[in-house]
Amino acid sequence: MAARCPSHMFNLHARATRWLKVPHLERRIALLAFVCALPSLAVGLHADDYVLHRNLREGGPLEAYTFWPRDPQAAHARLVAQRNEGGMAWWADEHPRTSYFRPLSSLSLWLDFESGLPPWWMHLENCAIYAVMVWLAVALYRQLGLSDAGLGLAALFFGLDGAVATSVGWIAGRNTLLAPCFGLACMLVHDRSRRSRRPPLLVLSCLCFALSLLSAELGLCTLGYLCAHAWTVDRAPLMRRALALLPYGLVTAVYLAHYVTEGYGNSGAGLNRDIATTPALSLLLAWLEALPLWLASTATLPIASLQLFGPNFRLPLLVFSLAVLAVLLPLLGSRLTREPHGRMFTLGAVLSLVPLAVTLPQERLRFFVAFGVYGLLGPWVASDFDAPGRLRRTAARVVWRLHGVLLPLLFVPFLFSVVNGPGVAAAIALDQALPRASAPTAILLNPPAFTVPWFQVAMRAFRGETAPPVYPLYAGSQPLEIQRVDDRSLELHVARSWFAAPFEQLRDLARAPFHVGDRIDLPHVAVEVREVNAAGAPTRARFTFERSLDDPALAFRYWEGKNLALWKPPPVGGRAQLAAAQAL
Repeated sequence: MAARCPSHMFNLHARATRWLKVPHLERRIALLAFVCALPSLAVGLHADDYVLHRNLREGGPLEAYTFWPRDPQAAHARLVAQRNEGGMAWWADEHPRTSYFRPLSSLSLWLDFESGLPPWWMHLENCAIYAVMVWLAVALYRQLGLSDAGLGLAALFFGLDGAVATSVGWIAGRNTLLAPCFGLACMLVHDRSRRSRRPPLLVLSCLCFALSLLSAELGLCTLGYLCAHAWTVDRAPLMRRALALLPYGLVTAVYLAHYVTEGYGNSGAGLNRDIATTPALSLLLAWLEALPLWLASTATLPIASLQLFGPNFRLPLLVFSLAVLAVLLPLLGSRLTREPHGRMFTLGAVLSLVPLAVTLPQERLRFFVAFGVYGLLGPWVASDFDAPGRLRRTAARVVWRLHGVLLPLLFVPFLFSVVNGPGVAAAIALDQALPRASAPTAILLNPPAFTVPWFQVAMRAFRGETAPPVYPLYAGSQPLEIQRVDDRSLELHVARSWFAAPFEQLRDLARAPFHVGDRIDLPHVAVEVREVNAAGAPTRARFTFERSLDDPALAFRYWEGKNLALWKPPPVGGRAQLAAAQAL
């Protein structure tokens, strides 16, 4: 069979399998994950790290993830202030609501900043949390019945999943580490409690579940596996299984009641949907569409996040996902249902995605679904790597190359992916280009993301420096057509609107669409919406400045690929075209 596979790949698989067959595999994989995460100590602060610091300074130790006040009037007032100061786009929602109940994650960041800890220490904390999470996942794999090579490969796939390294290397992503860490601890203790028939352990597992919820909304995914465990693994009478789940239901009810009544959530703009106002049918359809992408991208290539930044990826990704599942599901076959842990991994992975119906698929959030998918893939690859059937053997070896070789190799590069994330590199370039003192009003024509001035202002605030006004006219993935209407006016046209991609949606158009004639008055420029599409997104807008476009008090800047440059307006009646900036 070795002749059917390249010798170096076969030898690598054989060596890895031997290396993974040790009594205390949890320690080995956790240590390996910790070491691989250590290069993130050089990442520093980026993007939302600065914004969270500002939120903590303004709101207190539990408000790092409160991006807008929960009081509607206060949120509107802050939006107007930030828009007038140049830190927020003119097309942003007039009544934003983006506030997340994550007190535990917020408190951990507050302690870091208040203690004056250097960024490398904060990253070291992330590394330690990730190592503990990996230890818990491998221990749970073993406790649920995985063994030998199947256990080793599942552990390797989960511990060195390069697709989740973005969260590990991002201080602001602390919440996405703490929630699955406590969630896996809850599952581990719950399973032990049910196996040993020791109800007091349920108190500890419920505490871990509560801590997961207090870390991030992602903790709700734990419920999917708890329900799957009760249905597939727990052998107690049905009523006792239901009673064992009751405490988690009560904790969830209290959590959701507090979440809704205190005004937490998202207004429906950006990457998230508002669970309180989005129709249940819409959420169901969104979940059904996202389910294949979550599963297929976890099983193969980390490509789910592509649709966040480009309007053309949605259909190809869906087709790819369905094709992958059409191939893999028959190959996994009875493994999905034969063993109790196989049924739990299958059902748990699907149910864990229910809370994620409010957001779009993103690799950095896939910890829970990855736990179930890798629990299935590890034993399957181990058994079919040398299967007699060509299709089974080839598919298993492809999955091995992806998860045993490629993604571990990408782990360290993905730690640094936040540095080149949407708007991050552009914000750094803008910050370096703008003077530290008074300066001409900066007009940005085509930044790659709306977050560019937002991040830049937060960076200046973190350093205690003055941020000169910066006004974006457009931001996103589309090319611009520009016409100089008169001495003081520009008109911009975008074929696919200011809201072409999900990451560009700063406003819930279903609730507050734009209309032709809408006017937004800013300190140095008035914006008039001239055309909108069927969804209510602007496709053409006119910008009338308080002075001539040729006045040196106005500094127009644009991105030529990844480079920031000065732009000179054309003569009256003239036109210009700008290509889309490179977002990544």
